Amino acid sequence: MGRRAILRQIRKHVEESRRQQAEMPVPRTLEEAVVAWLTGGGMPIEHCFLVKDIYFGWWDPVRGEVLLGLVLDGDYDLHEACRDFLRQRVAAFGSVEEVRTEVRRRGLPGVQNAKPDVAGDR
Repeated sequence: MGRRAILRQIRKHVEESRRQQAEMPVPRTLEEAVVAWLTGGGMPIEHCFLVKDIYFGWWDPVRGEVLLGLVLDGDYDLHEACRDFLRQRVAAFGSVEEVRTEVRRRGLPGVQNAKPDVAGDR
């Protein structure tokens, strides 16, 4: 297969992939914007947590662990709205261990893959 044919196949594959990707709708309310930011449009909101009132946490069912993110810049009002939203959903916890306990309680997917508790993450 020649170089042009290979490039044509690659372009075709990329275009198909772009068509298949669902576009996230533009949020109309603050709650929709918060959910879109927290989930990225690709995970259930039940997988999102607030840890130590600072970190955003996301349950990763494939890895079986809580992933943490610390936002240092960006839209302060949106991030504060995300924190408030998680507090209202009773998804705010004081440690990663508390989040793991909640994940087990909720029976979220991948809980069987969960890593053993580590004492240093509290």
